[in-house]
Amino acid sequence: GINAEYGGCHDLLGEVKKTTNNPETKQINKDLAPVICEHVSIPFCASLISKFLAGTLEKAQNLDVDGTCVELKACEGEVKNVGDVCSECAQVANLVIKKLQDPSV
Repeated sequence: GINAEYGGCHDLLGEVKKTTNNPETKQINKDLAPVICEHVSIPFCASLISKFLAGTLEKAQNLDVDGTCVELKACEGEVKNVGDVCSECAQVANLVIKKLQDPSV
């Protein structure tokens, strides 16, 4: 139902916010740049990725969980209409959360 979807969105984004505020996450964030840059050979890759990840991390740390779920229309049940894309997004988010919680993954 609609409440379950909103609750799921709230739980997911709440977990993202909590995880990104973990001090270990900042270190993982720094470690990601060289890994990504192994696959993309452009000048200044590490610098660009580091800035992008730092900005994204900061956004996630200051995430308005309720507002974002409303913006995503999770509470109106519209997320359901997206189909596979939504479940893929959830899988990716879960992988990111796992990676942030356990760097050995």
